[in-house]
Amino acid sequence: MIIPILLASIAPAAITADSVTSQSDIIVTASRVPQEKEKSAASATVIDKKAIERLGDPLLYSLLRLTPSAAVETSGPAGSFAEVRIRGAEANHTLLFIDGIRANDPASNDTPRFELLNADLASRLEVVRGPQSALWGSDAIGGVIAVNGLAADTSTYAASVEGGSFGFARSAASGALVSSNVRVEGGVAFQRATGIDSFNGKGDKDGYRNAAARLRGSWTFAPGFELGASGFSLSG
Repeated sequence: MIIPILLASIAPAAITADSVTSQSDIIVTASRVPQEKEKSAASATVIDKKAIERLGDPLLYSLLRLTPSAAVETSGPAGSFAEVRIRGAEANHTLLFIDGIRANDPASNDTPRFELLNADLASRLEVVRGPQSALWGSDAIGGVIAVNGLAADTSTYAASVEGGSFGFARSAASGALVSSNVRVEGGVAFQRATGIDSFNGKGDKDGYRNAAARLRGSWTFAPGFELGASGFSLSG
């Protein structure tokens, strides 16, 4: 399945998330503006880039198991349909944002497709638990999960390759171009596994494939104002 989305917006530069994503004690999702987590009335958990890299899980839903009051349920091995329920709410009552883009899937009863979220394209997760419908609508009855991609202060690039047993392969590349008033960030990632045949015969193996890409750009065209656009594509 492929989900391509593009979003463009104009916003005051002072309230964008880019300037605070390196600070794990700052959250944006709970109030739409940067706010210290300790001063927020909402219950929130932040999983930063360092934790994502150290844990090394290829898919993001595994990291969400670290969040209090969040239950992750999968229908099988990696790549199978995954649901996240926060504080006992239904799976379609969790609202997912990727780089500020609403990413719930209308074809799955508005349930986010967490099994498609490649961890190599994320640098930060914000999980806000409890009803957030006043800010984000009826899909946020259980809570909101925001996935942020690469956010760099200077131009940079990175690449990685990994392999393992049962045909597992994982590769990713990302980069950022940053100037005084223009910022462009993007990345691509791919992973696959052939899996095993649980019946020890010639039946179907439980392998999977996952490919993802994201691109985000912004232009500060006047003091205090920024024009930005972002998009992503997920397939599995």
